Amino acid sequence: MNTKKMYRKKACAVCGAKFRPKSKAAKCCSDDCRRTAQRERARLGMQRYRTLCPERAAEVARRYRAKYKEDIDLRAGVRAYRTAVATGDKRAARSAVGKLLARFAKPSNCRRCGFVPEDSTGIHAHHKDYKKPLQVQWLCASCHRKEHRLLKEQSSA
Repeated sequence: MNTKKMYRKKACAVCGAKFRPKSKAAKCCSDDCRRTAQRERARLGMQRYRTLCPERAAEVARRYRAKYKEDIDLRAGVRAYRTAVATGDKRAARSAVGKLLARFAKPSNCRRCGFVPEDSTGIHAHHKDYKKPLQVQWLCASCHRKEHRLLKEQSSA
């Protein structure tokens, strides 16, 4: 004797496909749709939490950022690096250097002439190839201008 109960076909709550549920409470046709529905419920729950308790949610976010600041910065730098490598974009390459290298490895003097500026903003990162965003030359403003003039002359010749 077959004791398995057959339920009427339902429409999936996520994709709308018709399916025959295995239990009375089933709302999704597959594991993928079930996971999608769970993520959506979690997202809506967080939105509700943020609107009902904005001060508490902001405090939790502040503590998280303070605790994991280096990890967050590193992930942002890695994202910028991947974007720069994929696109060869000047802005993405600058962003990658700013987020990854400058904080850890920015030298105090120009690598070409040895000039030591009064503050660290006097040293610039020069990219020869934007597809290699972490390969930079650290130059003073004067040497950086000279380098760009040389590159411009070479490209026009």
